[in-house]
Amino acid sequence: MQPKIRPFKFLLADNYKRPEDSRRWIAETLRYRGEPDLATEIEAWELPTLPVNGHDLIAAGCPKGKFMSLAFAKLREAWKESDFKASKEELLGRLPEVVREIEENGSPDLRPKEKKKQKARLRKS
Repeated sequence: MQPKIRPFKFLLADNYKRPEDSRRWIAETLRYRGEPDLATEIEAWELPTLPVNGHDLIAAGCPKGKFMSLAFAKLREAWKESDFKASKEELLGRLPEVVREIEENGSPDLRPKEKKKQKARLRKS
């Protein structure tokens, strides 16, 4: 992927709930910046579908709730960093590492009580 267009593709991927509005806004921003070729490229680019979903994470043993949201966000970032090429198997293969990272680094989104519950659930699986 071209380095210049990459952040705009990431931006479009992050705004997946309203992709056409985001695509128009990004294209207009690129034209305003004097980059009409990039605007045309972003208009033509098909946003790939993230290969994993919540059901996949549950099946792989990821704890539900806020923890799953954090894990899903980290896998989405990994998918974007792979230029949208990481497969479902590759992403799910990273899940144990992602879970460990969330546990070790904590998160302001997980309260201490929730962390204990999540660790207990992981030990059971």
